[in-house]
Amino acid sequence: MTNAGGCGAFLVDYGHLLKDDPEWAGRAEAFAAKIKDLAAVLVELGFQHEPLQLSPQTLTYQDSCHLRNVQRTSAEPRVLLQSIAGADYREMREADRCCGSAGIYNIVHSELSMQHLDEKMKNVRDTGAATIVTANPGCLLQMQLGIEREGLSGRVRAVHIADLLMESIGTKQEN
Repeated sequence: MTNAGGCGAFLVDYGHLLKDDPEWAGRAEAFAAKIKDLAAVLVELGFQHEPLQLSPQTLTYQDSCHLRNVQRTSAEPRVLLQSIAGADYREMREADRCCGSAGIYNIVHSELSMQHLDEKMKNVRDTGAATIVTANPGCLLQMQLGIEREGLSGRVRAVHIADLLMESIGTKQEN
């Protein structure tokens, strides 16, 4: 199980990466077949039926490109978010489009990355969300940067879905 879309995508690719290695090909393929994202596992276990609660707030979700396109996981995070009492889930326009992080894209193509981020933040504003949820550390950092660039600190936050789910069950994380 993974909780980072980009890392999970790389692990899912082990079967392909080692397909020509007679010693490791079979094991790599079997390993890759076991990789699942946290949201997918939680939905399979019925976590969305647990009593989940947040203070009233509007949520939106930014897909991790790797999670959506490689691991084919996009519905599960939404199922979880929509099951939280007190949360008003609003789908962001073009949530499936890249936020501009894309691994090291934001470093090697920083100007284009910021253009993607600016467009993404317009879409966030349109939802009226106070909380942007994602399932990948790179996307999370990019959304946090967008919040700063837009002057929305203190009014909008970005959070990983695992952290939001911890909040929704009332569990305090220890630092």
